Amino acid sequence: MSETSKLSTILFADIAGYTALMQENEAQALQFLEIFKKEIENSVPKFDGQIVQYFGDGCLLSFESTSNAVRCAMDVQTNFQEQQVPVRIGIHLGEVVFKANNVFGDGVNVASRIESMGVPGGILLSKTVRDQIKNKAGFQLNSLGQFEFKNVNEALEVYVISNPGFTVPKREELKGKFKEKAQRSKKPWPALMIGLAVIAMAVWFITTSSSPVLSDEDKIKPVAVLPFENQTMENDLDAIGLMAMDWVSRGLLEGGGAIVIKRDGQDMASMEAEELTRGAELLVKGRYYSSGEDDLIITADVIDATSKNVLFSIDPLTGKKADPMELLVALQQKLIGYWKLDGEYPGRPPRYDAYEAYVKAMNTPL
Repeated sequence: MSETSKLSTILFADIAGYTALMQENEAQALQFLEIFKKEIENSVPKFDGQIVQYFGDGCLLSFESTSNAVRCAMDVQTNFQEQQVPVRIGIHLGEVVFKANNVFGDGVNVASRIESMGVPGGILLSKTVRDQIKNKAGFQLNSLGQFEFKNVNEALEVYVISNPGFTVPKREELKGKFKEKAQRSKKPWPALMIGLAVIAMAVWFITTSSSPVLSDEDKIKPVAVLPFENQTMENDLDAIGLMAMDWVSRGLLEGGGAIVIKRDGQDMASMEAEELTRGAELLVKGRYYSSGEDDLIITADVIDATSKNVLFSIDPLTGKKADPMELLVALQQKLIGYWKLDGEYPGRPPRYDAYEAYVKAMNTPL
């Protein structure tokens, strides 16, 4: 399968607070999502960009021209603000790999980290982007200082577009996937520290020996999470399969370090297995069953896409059909544990009925 490595400008955008909004005001959340898709699909072609993929309430875009990427960001952000849709945008220029209609590499990781610290109405960008546009007309830029991001080796200086109408946050207001700062003790207690170290080593030994993880080689392989198979014979539970796929994919993406292949908002049921798994070297496949009138059982495997060997299988998890949220949280944590990621994960999935409406909206042509 061919792959192309090149310098590209990567743009991440998402609707801030979308999961919480789906739980509080489903109608407004779906309206925001419709506006988001419409503005992205109207604007990106005008600036010669490419919509690489949608993921839930966000999208990943790529551009050959850095200035076009920033102009596109300004165009869509202006339209989002006029329609009161709270969108965060982060942009980075770096070397990435295009493979199977997807894009991978450190450039993607950095753009994602910058977007994660964004604020509604704002456009954040890396120093490499700023250096490309600083002498071009139409861009006003302020530095927010340097930040140390998780899974990024060096500190990065982040800038914000400060043209009138765009949000310019204060540094102390920013939250994101930053490295934790080591806490220094003014008065060390050697005996206590040694004791804590011994306990920590014991816990590490127990957890690592009892909790299997993927090898370092397997962790960096592209992974595709497939829609979970509905074995309940109840058609009104079909959306749980897509919800499980989305929630596990999002956990891997948010954790950082995992390369997730996820198709855009097409109807997954109509896609062939070959199309769903194209470019993936690992697969996550799952199934869910009825257990009595009210209970649901879900299980999943991590599979080598080439050899078809099952690397790991989770023990069956049980939850309620009417409220599968806790079940999906447990499923996500079990599966991302095999990658042993240290990032931050979404708190809770939206209500099932809200997600059903979301799936319908994503699959409705604009």
